[in-house]
Amino acid sequence: MRHPILILCIFLVCASVLAIPLWQRYQDSEISVLEYGSLYSLRRLDPDLFRDKLLPELEKAMADGRLTRGELRAIEAKIGSLGPAFLEAAKASPLEEQFGAGLREAEKKAAEAGRSLGDSLGKALDGAMDYMLRKSEELSKQIPSVPSRPEPPTKF
Repeated sequence: MRHPILILCIFLVCASVLAIPLWQRYQDSEISVLEYGSLYSLRRLDPDLFRDKLLPELEKAMADGRLTRGELRAIEAKIGSLGPAFLEAAKASPLEEQFGAGLREAEKKAAEAGRSLGDSLGKALDGAMDYMLRKSEELSKQIPSVPSRPEPPTKF
């Protein structure tokens, strides 16, 4: 090994020459399904940013029906940091939890209203039954009793 530096330089040049086409192929490859899903989830993270900045860039980049890694990196550079929006969304409770809490609260209030309605209906029915019982007793006192008919003789 007389010239280790020369050998190292030749190796580095060859590696870089071979790496450029590989990198270019990587940049031209379509993004994965998970990356498409991540882009879609940005819609919930910051709807305004998605609609105003990201969606127009995606429409331009996907003119051919697919999004490449190079196009994605260019879009990322234009959009900037989503750190603050991510932190805010991570702290907030998800919509599903808010909806579930509201639904549970509505069920509780409906049960309480049903109990109070049942109690008031029960009291009203008790009062109506008492009223009808008193009236029927009053009417039975006012109507003279009708003598019963004698039984017809059974023997001839």
